[in-house]
Amino acid sequence: MTRTYRRTGTRGAGSLNPGAATAPNTFPRSWSRAGTTATSHRSSPVRTPTCCVASARVFLVQWSMGGSMGDAANLLGISPKGGQYASTVGVYRWLEEQGAARFTTVLQDLAQELDVAPTLTDYQYRRFVLRNWCLSLDLWKEITENLPPVPGPFQPIMDDRKRQEASAFVWANVTQGEPRFAPRPIESTQPDPVRNTWLQRRSSTWAKLTRPDPMAHYAALRDLLLQPAEHLTREIDSAPDTARLQLP
Repeated sequence: MTRTYRRTGTRGAGSLNPGAATAPNTFPRSWSRAGTTATSHRSSPVRTPTCCVASARVFLVQWSMGGSMGDAANLLGISPKGGQYASTVGVYRWLEEQGAARFTTVLQDLAQELDVAPTLTDYQYRRFVLRNWCLSLDLWKEITENLPPVPGPFQPIMDDRKRQEASAFVWANVTQGEPRFAPRPIESTQPDPVRNTWLQRRSSTWAKLTRPDPMAHYAALRDLLLQPAEHLTREIDSAPDTARLQLP
């Protein structure tokens, strides 16, 4: 992959391309062409959602803003502590299988779409606002009280661990980010053994929340979590331009 895309639009030469701030941490559903053409291949042994999509968004932002891949990863929140960023061996293996030229073409198309789009979503600002966010205890209580009853002796546990993963789900929906990059203020207050236990169960809970055919409990929980996600989205996007000056 080489940085071959250059802006040719009319959004004001010399300023940061809005595509840098508006590039989500994952490709939204509306960018299905990228998801199916550039980053999906069932026969590939590489887990494309974690390695190839990550590299794709870093490339896209680097093309938009210039600088290094580390700068792009830092802006996306992928490498919040700064430093270098490099694609993994798995990415290069996947590119060899799929064809780097095909991958580059799709990214160029996406970059062009961002450059000419009449309206853009500032995902960077959404991530900034939610950088220390989690579901409050009161909101979590309201959500759990509205869940339908689960029949049988085995009842779902709606503890702080579940509240943390539910918070990550909301954050990911608002920012179009990966849950592993979500803030974890609830988890951070736990002792090391508890954090380790939560980490081991994280992927299982996320899979239950996001699978296309979730169990009834998780389907209901997901529907309830989408409500605060929609509220946060409207609230953040309606903020005055002066509020965005807080961005570092």
